[in-house]
Amino acid sequence: MIHPDPEMRPSSAALVQNETLVPYACKTKEQLNKELNAEKFKNQLLSRELERASESLKKESKDGRVCRLVGGKVNRS
Repeated sequence: MIHPDPEMRPSSAALVQNETLVPYACKTKEQLNKELNAEKFKNQLLSRELERASESLKKESKDGRVCRLVGGKVNRS
């Protein structure tokens, strides 16, 4: 890749098709779609969990404020 002679260097098309440099190049469209759907599902689960956690924090705290674990009784300017 870093050969001083430009004619000896691989082309950009050859680099894109190299399995070492681009590991997803050897995967089929179906495999990539499966991985994408799995990641979307994980994101949905995490967003639901985040919503539940934020709702429980709102219910526990007074006036919608989050209580501080450290420095809660310190006056601020």
